[in-house]
Amino acid sequence: MPDARFFETLGPVSVADLAALSGARLADAGLGDRLIGGVAPLDGATVTDITFFSDRKRLAALTASSAGACFLRPDSECDAPAGCAVLITAHPQAAWAAAANRLFAPRLHVSATAALHPDIEMEKG
Repeated sequence: MPDARFFETLGPVSVADLAALSGARLADAGLGDRLIGGVAPLDGATVTDITFFSDRKRLAALTASSAGACFLRPDSECDAPAGCAVLITAHPQAAWAAAANRLFAPRLHVSATAALHPDIEMEKG
């Protein structure tokens, strides 16, 4: 989950909307109404998070994941844990990044104080 000091939460968003946004195919349309509010790696994902799987070396982490939804390639569809909303795409990590951009936005930090020390003078060049 992104740090709330730096990112504003824009969600939750349905799995169907995240599939449409990323161009992924939802394997089970019955899970399309599931709401996703966060992004996380495979190991830390909960039922309200979306994650991605793209490296076969991480297969054990995928099968043990508690993620509510997961982007993965077509050849990995059968490896997803039961109950996980599977989103099929050729580019799982890019689709996950698109989902993260939909769920979170950077916070704008405006300082009430000057960015420079008061004794510093700037010349126009």
